[in-house]
Amino acid sequence: VGCVALQAESAEEAKKLLLDEKLQPILVFCNTKLPDISGLEFFRLTLKRNLNLSVCMISNKIDRNEIIE
Repeated sequence: VGCVALQAESAEEAKKLLLDEKLQPILVFCNTKLPDISGLEFFRLTLKRNLNLSVCMISNKIDRNEIIE
């Protein structure tokens, strides 16, 4: 079984990929800044869908409170 990396340009596009039954994603890299919604909001939506994924958040934030969130 091979591994494939896919890229989405927006949260909306990423949601479509995550819900595609042919794909079985196991890991998502997500920036905290996305063009259409915040990366944290996208992460929360992903959790609500009960997807069994590992998520790695990427950020350039320097504010301690934002990092903790």
